[in-house]
Amino acid sequence: MLGKLLGPDIQEMLFEKRLRELRGALSELPPPDVAELLSDMAENDRAIVFRILPRALASETFEHLSVDDQQSLLAGFNQEQCRRIIQEMDPDDRTALLEELPARVTRKLLRLLSPEDRRITQALLAYPEDSVGRLMTPDYIELRAEMTVSQAIDHIRRVGMTKETVYECYVTLPGHKLEGTIDLKTLVLSQPDAGIKDLMKSPPVAAVNPQQDQEEAALLLQTYDLLALPVIDAERRLIGIITVDDLMDVMAEAADEDIQVMAGVVPETESTYLRQRLLSISWRRGLPMLGLVVVEFIAGLVMRGHHARLQSVLALAYFVPMVMATGGGM
Repeated sequence: MLGKLLGPDIQEMLFEKRLRELRGALSELPPPDVAELLSDMAENDRAIVFRILPRALASETFEHLSVDDQQSLLAGFNQEQCRRIIQEMDPDDRTALLEELPARVTRKLLRLLSPEDRRITQALLAYPEDSVGRLMTPDYIELRAEMTVSQAIDHIRRVGMTKETVYECYVTLPGHKLEGTIDLKTLVLSQPDAGIKDLMKSPPVAAVNPQQDQEEAALLLQTYDLLALPVIDAERRLIGIITVDDLMDVMAEAADEDIQVMAGVVPETESTYLRQRLLSISWRRGLPMLGLVVVEFIAGLVMRGHHARLQSVLALAYFVPMVMATGGGM
């Protein structure tokens, strides 16, 4: 909607080469709105506008674009631009992009990352598709059980800007073993000298393992009304978290897929509908239609068998369409 409203203004600025003015106008918008604007543009205009965005805004905007739009932009970047964009993406968003790219392109982009980011990304890509491991991020707040509230808040101030979320913190023992959780509200409202071990929730309300299905994690998050879920290995070591924004996308995709399957349409997660072969579409749509034809044929035989009764009570015929519609036959 926003893209359609502002599209003519952007086209005018591009045509008149008022790029500094356009940069200033876009800088006032949040990244999701800028991403919507870019998605509505032609490919060439999208590349021009993206290049004039401030660096921080460009990185955040890129994460809100669809995978197709991300791939389109990357194809027009030089190596240094690709390196900067990929390097600054959150690990889970980076993984989502790389798993959709051809293997050759993925290997090329992985070589552009720092050794640490490459190690993290390869570890996430090693998990099965649709598993929690593909969506988790190692950017979380880790607190020690022996800390005081004052020490914990100081630690959050030092490292919080680089983390996925600061609203839920994770209390660990030596060896990164998950002991409990504590939220930011509890920290802010507690006495500075209070101990973390006395305030934390132990054991955590819920935790998942990296092999677990994403939809199961989404259900846990919804059930316990959490902002994030800790991801632990077999020895209860904390290896990452999975946040509500990622799991909301999973739930939305699952709901869309269920509706599409019920309608006999190829889910978008499998393939774009217009790219399907005619034989595949005919099979998916033709089978339910054939079933309906058989049911209607049987209904016709039943009506024929009761032809005399229908003639004697003609008003019954008025209800036939309604009865057939309630059964999905119309």
